[in-house]
Amino acid sequence: RLRPSAKSADAMAHALLAALRRRLRDIAPPPPSNGAPAAAVLVPLFRSATPPAPPTSTSNQPPAPNNASSSSSDQLAVLLTRRSAKLRRHGGEVALPGGRLDPGETARDAALREAHEECGLPPSKVTILGELDPMLSKHKVWVTPVVGLVEDISSFKPTPNPGEVDSIFWVPLESMLSSKGHSHTDIELFNTTLRIHNFDVEVDATRIWRCSDDSKSPSSENFVIWGLTSAILVRIAMLAHDAAPEFEFGPSADLTDDGRDEHTRRNVPAVSLGTPSPPSPSPPSPPSSS
Repeated sequence: RLRPSAKSADAMAHALLAALRRRLRDIAPPPPSNGAPAAAVLVPLFRSATPPAPPTSTSNQPPAPNNASSSSSDQLAVLLTRRSAKLRRHGGEVALPGGRLDPGETARDAALREAHEECGLPPSKVTILGELDPMLSKHKVWVTPVVGLVEDISSFKPTPNPGEVDSIFWVPLESMLSSKGHSHTDIELFNTTLRIHNFDVEVDATRIWRCSDDSKSPSSENFVIWGLTSAILVRIAMLAHDAAPEFEFGPSADLTDDGRDEHTRRNVPAVSLGTPSPPSPSPPSPPSSS
């Protein structure tokens, strides 16, 4: 397809943001957690036409082709982390920055604080667009996804906190609606059949920030986005693009006019982050001999 002009690309990104903001506003405030542990994650969106400052070790390296960068530059993108393998819970897994609420904190406060601690993202750079309904992890913690737009992200260089994060990377939000690299597993949890979505994505090194800059790092790396993280991102992509995914979201999906999955809306509080184990990422494609 024809690549949009810079002017039309900017207009498209603004339209996506306006649609997402409007649909998030329609989501009712979450009910009280009734004393259950509460946590929050930040969904850091930005315009992919102006990405963050590239990693130092790859500043002169051209991007490699991969399925996570196939969308045109007029779209929204999202920053993700891969948790440190040393962590006791969910070590080595892809996640959105987030954690438990401290006493007196709101979900928004906690999401911004955790993103700053894990990625070095200043709260002043984030404009909150809204929140999704809380979701219940397998550890029975209510997790509220807080959606934010990172302003002036081109001047921001993600900095992984080595105690919590192994690396930070980004993918186009629209890729969460694509069947490319997608698979799923249906499980029984909390007396409900849940669909765990897995996205095996290859990301070029110019979009990966590691704890230490390594000139010998591979030109690309595979990540598996799955569980609660993928459920959140698919829903946000549906809301922003007003479109259904190329795959069936749940075992008995019923899409409504606003692009939300009615089955998910009713059952998503039981979505699990950690069952079963995530699939192993596919090995990077070998370099061409030509």
